[in-house]
Amino acid sequence: MNTKKFRRLDMGIEAGVDLLVNHFMIGVEIAFGLTPLSNNLMNKKPKNIGGYLMFGYQF
Repeated sequence: MNTKKFRRLDMGIEAGVDLLVNHFMIGVEIAFGLTPLSNNLMNKKPKNIGGYLMFGYQF
């Protein structure tokens, strides 16, 4: 695969929500890439997307 087709910089936006109940934490976040990874990759313009789920306990 020729890596010169891909862009090295991605800009995006991220949003999330965290909830704390009786020292227990739960959170969810999602990130969207706004910059296409490549202009000529199988005639499509794919973008990055990611999701996160967090569980924790606060002492």
